[in-house]
Amino acid sequence: MTDHDEIRLEDFEAEVDGETRTRTLGVMLRVSVPEEGLAATKSNEADVTVENAEPTAVTVLGSASTATDDADSLSFDHETEDGPNRVLVVTAGNSDGNNGIVESISYGGDQLEKLADVRADGDDDPRGSVWYLVDPAVGDYEVSIEWAEDSEVAAGALTFGNVDQTDPISETAVDHGGDGDPNVTVASAENAAVMDMMVSAEDVDDVTTEPGPEQTKQWIGGMDSDGHILASSTADGDETVEMTWNGELDAEWGIIGFSINPV
Repeated sequence: MTDHDEIRLEDFEAEVDGETRTRTLGVMLRVSVPEEGLAATKSNEADVTVENAEPTAVTVLGSASTATDDADSLSFDHETEDGPNRVLVVTAGNSDGNNGIVESISYGGDQLEKLADVRADGDDDPRGSVWYLVDPAVGDYEVSIEWAEDSEVAAGALTFGNVDQTDPISETAVDHGGDGDPNVTVASAENAAVMDMMVSAEDVDDVTTEPGPEQTKQWIGGMDSDGHILASSTADGDETVEMTWNGELDAEWGIIGFSINPV
């Protein structure tokens, strides 16, 4: 049987979210026998109903975990709560941008993938990077980070649920500057989440540093005796989302922003 009509997904998509469509699927089966003049034809119909599921937004699973040290490595525990379609994000910073290249990050022995890194404007100013792991193990496991050189370091980890497992993170934006408020604009979408990582040479104790009004602060703290800052925040996705840190930081800074894609 070669003659047929294709059944396309768009035939069943709702014009309005939450609606359903009923389509009639006609099936004709023709049976031929080798003797001339003998043939049989049978047709039937079936109703196919497809219900369009409500969109699911990216969510934070549990709370953030953070740690600091003065070394070329850093280890700390992070608990990943159970939830569908998980992605773990780890941000890592160090006080010396010249030597602060992160060589690897693992979670419970599974290696994370590097997304991006940035260094504040000055040569000796802090550097930060973002790494992620699709489908991290549920439970309490160790985050292990290795730097190329010994430095004063800090890191934070956060797990998200309802994330696209094939294309979990997109639309990465990176910027740096020598004064003013760190900021970056990220292209995103409804039901996505946006996250940032900011490093600055300013002392967190000397300024009131807070994320923008539409952002949720996940962590902020000094990573060394000079008070260099490592910070991260999250926000709901939209067509474009500005991620900013306020506090009149009169120092060099670097920032990475990215969209976490929904299922």
